Amino acid sequence: MSAGPGSAPLLTLRALAHRFSGLNVLRGVDIDVFGDRITGLIGPNGAGKSTLFNIVSGFLPAQEGAITYDGHDITRWSVSQR
Repeated sequence: MSAGPGSAPLLTLRALAHRFSGLNVLRGVDIDVFGDRITGLIGPNGAGKSTLFNIVSGFLPAQEGAITYDGHDITRWSVSQR
């Protein structure tokens, strides 16, 4: 989803995945977040919302996929770099 002509997402998540002891908590997550919008993430308990935020912030590694912020790949950056 695009905010308009020429606009690019500020934060992009592509094909993010994370497993805990073989259990797929996240699989194939794709999200675009635009700087001029309020974006919400909703879901039931155990849906992986906190895990997703922990991956984006760097507290958990993205086992698969990529995170791009303002055009920079931050997937492997540490918490302090983000």
